Amino acid sequence: MKLLTNIISLIAGLTIIFGIYSGKFIWILIGVIPLLIIVAIIFLEQRKIAGNTVALMTKEIEQLKRSGEKISVDLDNCEFKDSSYSQDIIDERMTRFSHINLDYGKVIGQEHIDQSLLIYNYSGSNGSEKFIQAFPFGKEYLKVNVIRNQIILYVDRYDRTKYIFDLKSE
Repeated sequence: MKLLTNIISLIAGLTIIFGIYSGKFIWILIGVIPLLIIVAIIFLEQRKIAGNTVALMTKEIEQLKRSGEKISVDLDNCEFKDSSYSQDIIDERMTRFSHINLDYGKVIGQEHIDQSLLIYNYSGSNGSEKFIQAFPFGKEYLKVNVIRNQIILYVDRYDRTKYIFDLKSE
C-alpha cells in the first residue's frame, strides 16, 4: 500500500510540474486529483486503524476480566502517589471578535490535571509482585475507592505483566 501511494504521488507530482511548465491547467488538474485521492485513502485508513486499536484493547480487557486472576485490592498493601500536573492552555482560535486573533498560539492560562498512581504490592503464589496504574483523579478519591472495595485487580494467569485495575461502577 505504501509503495503504491509513493508511486502515485511521484506520478501526480511530475504531472503537476509538467502542467505548470507547459502552462496547461488540465495537466495540473490531472495531477491534483490523484493526490486528493491519496489523502482521502490515508485519512480513512488512519481512522480504520484507530478504530481497530480501540476494539482490540477493549476485547483484551474483557478477556482479562473473564479469564484473569481476580484480586481484591486491600489498603494495607497500597501506596498512593499524586502525579497531578498543570498544563498551559494555548489560544487556538483563528479569529477573535471578527478580526484576526493576534494572540493565536500564546499561552492564555493554565489547567490543573488531577492524576494519581496506585501502587499495589501483592504477595501471592508467584512471590512478591508490584502493580502500578495511573487514575484520572486525586489520590484521596483513589484511597476512598480502595477502602470501599471499589477497585479490583485483574492479572493474566500466564503473563503477569498483563494486568488492569478496574474501578467498579456504583
